[in-house]
Amino acid sequence: MAEIALSFIGTLTNGSLQDAFPNASLAVTQSVAKVDGPTVSVTTSEADVSFPSISTNGYLWMRNIDDTNFVKYGPKSGGSMIEFGRLYPGEIAVYRLATGVTLRMIADTATCKVQFKHWNN
Repeated sequence: MAEIALSFIGTLTNGSLQDAFPNASLAVTQSVAKVDGPTVSVTTSEADVSFPSISTNGYLWMRNIDDTNFVKYGPKSGGSMIEFGRLYPGEIAVYRLATGVTLRMIADTATCKVQFKHWNN
């Protein structure tokens, strides 16, 4: 069986405020064995991020490997991006990318390198 396995754990400590969610894991069957893992230079001009090896969107992992600047990301709608999130230096995001969605990104101040892993559904 082809499987994508993900694990997450989270904690927060801010003075007397503490919070956590327990270790959560998930295993999802992958229908078609494909992965695309580019490192992309995201510029200050909004642009599509493409994954030519992927036939059906699945899980997407991305990390901003820039030391200073952040990037904005979101789905393409009517030719431009709807900002869905931001990746600050060193941050990661993981989510399932819906079928038919085109991801767009823009760097806030200067070009940033963003590393991706996109697993076919």
